Amino acid sequence: MSAEAFRFLDIGGGPDIFRDPEIMSDLRSVRLARENPQGEYIIFDFQIVPEQASALSSQIPNLHFIIGKIELARGLPLGDKSIDRVEMNFMWTPLTNSVLDKSEDESKKMHNSIVYGRPFIDLYEEALREAVRVLKPGKTLAITEKHERMQRIRRLLSRDSWLDMDGFLISNLGLKYDWPNYKLVEMNDPNMTIYAQNAVNQREYAKKSGDTREAEELLIYTLELYKKE
Repeated sequence: MSAEAFRFLDIGGGPDIFRDPEIMSDLRSVRLARENPQGEYIIFDFQIVPEQASALSSQIPNLHFIIGKIELARGLPLGDKSIDRVEMNFMWTPLTNSVLDKSEDESKKMHNSIVYGRPFIDLYEEALREAVRVLKPGKTLAITEKHERMQRIRRLLSRDSWLDMDGFLISNLGLKYDWPNYKLVEMNDPNMTIYAQNAVNQREYAKKSGDTREAEELLIYTLELYKKE
């Protein structure tokens, strides 16, 4: 494959651990690799079934799997400025929940993760830093989440300062938040991921039930940020 080939990294793009591992053949990045044989598609996740990954990689030569977790002070096994597009789809919950004290009740966990921040968002922030490190200058980091979680991510990125949305991004991550260097759009493709399908189905049920608040929270947004040149 050409050294100049488009390279795509999906952080956390493996299958839901509670689902049939055969679902791997229909993962977003697997589908993209099939549709775009000239690019290179990499999935980084710890929920990857090695046998399934090996079989898929044999069938799709431009598809690669890396089995691993986001960990503090342990970077992704990829070079600096080596990726053209990084995606983090529905990663807020698994990364923030992974360090919560399971003995706490849900309301306390929610309060701590939003108000106090540490250590509840450390892994998510680490994922952002690593995503930007491997991203080529001028290329895109795309974050997709349900409405409420996207709001939390934007608060994290701005350090809770809605009037200074680009401060943390620019000074610490080297991303751009000034128009047209970012884009926040509603995600309307229900087939994007398993989680998108679930949210779309739940939203339809909420709308039919007349629960407009729940329907709004189940809206999915994609935030695209661009690395500084």
